[in-house]
Amino acid sequence: MTFIETVQERVLVGDGAMGTLLLSKGIRPQQSFEALCLTEPAVIRAVHEEYITAGADLIETNTFGANRFRLIAAGYERQVKKINRAAATLAREAAGDNIFVAGSVGAIPFSLREDGAGYSHTEDELFDAYSEQIAALSEGGVDVILLETFEEWENLAVALRAAREVTNLPIIAQMAHSNRGLCIFGRTAEKYCRQALSAGAFIFGSNCGGGFSSVREVLKGAARVEGALLSAFPNAGIPQMVQGRILYPAGPEYFSRKCLELLSLGVRLVGGCCGTTPRHIKALRRALDRIADEPILLRPSPHPRVSARPPEDISGEGGFLSSLRRDRLPIIVEIDPPASPDLERVIQGALEVKNAGGDAISMADNPLASLKVSSICAAAVVRRRAGIQVIPHLTTRDHNVLGLQSILLGAQVVGIEAILAVTGDPVGKGDQPGNRGIFNINSIHLVGLIDQLNRGHMLSGRAIARPTDLSIGVAFNANAPNLKAEVLKLRKKVDSGARFALTQPVFTPALVREVMAACSGIDIKIFIGIYPLISDRNAEFMENEVPGITIPLAIRERLAASQVRTDQSRIGLEIASELIDKIKEEVDGLYLISPLHRWTIPLELVKRIRE
Repeated sequence: MTFIETVQERVLVGDGAMGTLLLSKGIRPQQSFEALCLTEPAVIRAVHEEYITAGADLIETNTFGANRFRLIAAGYERQVKKINRAAATLAREAAGDNIFVAGSVGAIPFSLREDGAGYSHTEDELFDAYSEQIAALSEGGVDVILLETFEEWENLAVALRAAREVTNLPIIAQMAHSNRGLCIFGRTAEKYCRQALSAGAFIFGSNCGGGFSSVREVLKGAARVEGALLSAFPNAGIPQMVQGRILYPAGPEYFSRKCLELLSLGVRLVGGCCGTTPRHIKALRRALDRIADEPILLRPSPHPRVSARPPEDISGEGGFLSSLRRDRLPIIVEIDPPASPDLERVIQGALEVKNAGGDAISMADNPLASLKVSSICAAAVVRRRAGIQVIPHLTTRDHNVLGLQSILLGAQVVGIEAILAVTGDPVGKGDQPGNRGIFNINSIHLVGLIDQLNRGHMLSGRAIARPTDLSIGVAFNANAPNLKAEVLKLRKKVDSGARFALTQPVFTPALVREVMAACSGIDIKIFIGIYPLISDRNAEFMENEVPGITIPLAIRERLAASQVRTDQSRIGLEIASELIDKIKEEVDGLYLISPLHRWTIPLELVKRIRE
């Protein structure tokens, strides 16, 4: 019988940890475990044989990190194909005809570059690396591809696409989840299970993560997906540091008992991850054999009815968007915090914007990586004293995920009802020598983090007594050279929970219409950025030194026609007013940007619009 036929008929037992057993055999942790398939094949074959003797129906190849990026440290990055083929051959020889072999493909770690420009690996680089490894495993004779320990959906989606394109083998997709069963950055296992199956996975499951409780919570969520086959490879408990060594506390009997509890959720493949040994797998095999005739193992995968409303359906648009009047065009005005604790001028500007008919103030978070008063603190003061909605920006450049969550909860406490989630400008542009960015996550992940708090859960999955009610905003580069790619990025932000977007400055009705048409199928409110130019020098600088900004020659010539600065500023206001008149019926709102931090200039636009 094929793997697909067998796993649909009965529960299969997987093997346990490879690294744990190799360390017990005297292999040094500094060595490349995957390279042992070439240098110490007898050791690897012996590990496979121990797990088969223990009762495993499926063994994994020793290739968790056998990709071009992870092999660099050991100098084997040019031998990816050779290592993976050798690993598959070793496992195939040990397995014979009666044991299935899964080609193990671990997640390739990828993080934000320090300059905030993107990930350390591009999507194409990840795709090529996964394709290279999976093709070699397939050529080596594995029965199934096992994608494991993925934390980010974006990463898993690339691996799934690579697996579909290079092989016809069934695919198992396993993610590592937090203690409460929520994937990192806020999405539930149910959502990811649906996405994984739609993307070509045959089985969805969980491995590693936060111990038995996290795996159980993951499977409870995934079991809501009708027709889903599930897998579970938990660690031997939560690791502990004892005298400088990492130890896993769960013994074989406890491990096997906990694994049996997962079967009622629809698990059809169960094995072990970190800390498990052949003793754990032997105990699991015996436990399964004892209950082999019980109906729980014979009926089709069950899918418990869940009376609670799925978390994906409960997050609204947030306090700021809910507060907007429906009878007029919403206007947001940029007034950034100063570099001094004196906020009186900012408060004055907010009051005047409010009295003129503005709906909200936007406040940047250390723009250009230059030191300013905290956007959250400044926003709280302005909200209290001016009585206007304030949208503080929050960067991932300056905070880790713990700090971000603390800031977000604090923002709600002081009356803030919206956040603009941004990655942040590169620190190299800033005014603080020696400063280094954090970039734990990017803006898309930050959106998911805020959305998760709106749904009532921390990143860890722990419930909070009262969910936040923050409208989630994001930036949108309307001047991007590849608008299609920018729209795709916006879709990802919306999928993560974004509800409104502020664009970079736009100077022509044609571009506004192009942007609105490109975003027409996305459920998000677009606030078009309007920048009233104050001089021909200002226009020349924007055109030549601000990346992505294009100012039509006709506008620059119109400004330069007068040599009087005050006249040029007046002309700039007229140009902005004319643009607004042409687009006001076609946009969701306006984002008026203050040139050189002079909020009095967009204030005049607010007055003209409301008049």
